[in-house]
Amino acid sequence: MRPLRVPVPMPQLRPYSAGDGEYLARWKRLLHVDLRLREGTRPTAKTLARECGVSIKTIYRDIEALRSELGAPIEWDPERGGYAYRRGGFLVPAAALTEHELFAMMIAEQALHQYEGTPLHGYLKAAFDKVLKHLPGEAQGRHKQMAGLVRFGGLPAAILDPGVWATLLAATQQRERVEIEYLKPGARQTTKRLLDPLQLVVRDREWFLLAWSIESKSPLTYYLPRIKSVRRTTERFEPPPGFELERHWEGEFNALEHSGPKRTVVLRFPPNHAHLADERPWAQAQKLHRHRDGSATVRFQTSALFEVRRAILRFGGVVEVVSPPELRREVAEAAELLAKNHDDHEAKKPERKSPRAGAKPASARKRSRKTGKRGH
Repeated sequence: MRPLRVPVPMPQLRPYSAGDGEYLARWKRLLHVDLRLREGTRPTAKTLARECGVSIKTIYRDIEALRSELGAPIEWDPERGGYAYRRGGFLVPAAALTEHELFAMMIAEQALHQYEGTPLHGYLKAAFDKVLKHLPGEAQGRHKQMAGLVRFGGLPAAILDPGVWATLLAATQQRERVEIEYLKPGARQTTKRLLDPLQLVVRDREWFLLAWSIESKSPLTYYLPRIKSVRRTTERFEPPPGFELERHWEGEFNALEHSGPKRTVVLRFPPNHAHLADERPWAQAQKLHRHRDGSATVRFQTSALFEVRRAILRFGGVVEVVSPPELRREVAEAAELLAKNHDDHEAKKPERKSPRAGAKPASARKRSRKTGKRGH
């Protein structure tokens, strides 16, 4: 599934100040000190100060920052009269992060929620934690300040079996045939399917598997939470001749399943709701036309009419289907069913009878029967 290509400009953050310049220059010095210590030449603070063009006190502060903020195992070698690493394996980040890079990293960190329930979430979280751990104190503080500026909402992610996810990913990478146990909607028992996994797909924080079905000899999409088990067969496969993932998703309309030839869809938006056509594209390749009365028309091609129907119903009837006729009919039937179900729901509510004047509550009548006395 191709991502939606919408140009998003970077936010206009504050310009670099003198403090930012000092921050970037400090990182260059830290990298220089790290390089000199790796050479094993045992440099002194005086030597490092001369090479960096700063005072000896500044170098002392840099060495202390490497120790306290980054955990560098720096020690003084009294025999050779210079600084050195006590042990190997220490790494300094290769470059300082600018304000925009910190903002971009924060956005990526917030987007981790769509990977919840998969091993990938843990790996990405550990990677972000490792990067943040090796940032200097002021950069970590700046990152925490920006962390609350953006929030990713939506419904909670579906529950996934991490073992199923990891096995499918490995089989997809190795092009290895798998056997799954799949629970269809409404079914009580699983059925076995022999598949050639082609691609894992994420849509609206939900995971799907696109696979070539050995039984139907066609590409089908499977919802990962419904895959109860998966077994790798060790049998390798090659994608079917002529099958291309990019062409498979053309005209998808954000759909995971589509069949039949492409149809031309024309949607009309009344003047007071024409903004629904302007605010975001309805398809990858669409034509938008604004009319003199303020209304708008969107035209595109897709073979996933059922997904278009679902999208239209989200807007409560303000979007009109001009064509094709079958889509217009399906939307009308769905709207009628929706109205009927809600009308029936209201009609089926039991009516509460008002008690007779002077009648006692049911609890009082019950107590009267137990004592054998009538209420007065």
